[in-house]
Amino acid sequence: MIDKNNITLVCNPFAKIGRGSATLYLFRALNDVYFTPQVCDISSRLYNPDDNDLNNELSPHLTDSVSDSLNIYVINVDEIETTRDLIGHYPNNAYNIIYPVWELSKCPEEWRSKLSVFDEIWAPSGFVASAFEKIFNGPVITIPHPVEVSFSYFLNRSYFSLPDHSFLFLFFFDFR
Repeated sequence: MIDKNNITLVCNPFAKIGRGSATLYLFRALNDVYFTPQVCDISSRLYNPDDNDLNNELSPHLTDSVSDSLNIYVINVDEIETTRDLIGHYPNNAYNIIYPVWELSKCPEEWRSKLSVFDEIWAPSGFVASAFEKIFNGPVITIPHPVEVSFSYFLNRSYFSLPDHSFLFLFFFDFR
């Protein structure tokens, strides 16, 4: 049984990139449902050391170690070895989940062995889940990234010179 008060997010919560935002929203979503995750920052303070609001929010939850119960690694596959070097090891006695993103329909076959240290994969979309299911033997669960929505005012389509009655599609990604 997993102790809801013994969860660690292993991540870069201070990084001003998509993975940093994904981590922060996951942290807040877990708190909203009465889980109290710890946060093992794997060096993202280097990106943004002076964000006082974020420091105040996360400081009480920061830890230098992983959990012996449940760890959620908000990292990509290319960060698995670097993360292991930073934290020392992936604990065998804990349940370890990786929450990666990937933009192609196939994952490299060489990732199969790298992913073997994880018990489960959380994928932010069905597309990502489908790519990882081909190389991972454990559960791959689609869990969309949590988001926070707040509007101070609403801008309609005409404000952006967009047609009112057409289906529109937005696509974006990070070259890194």
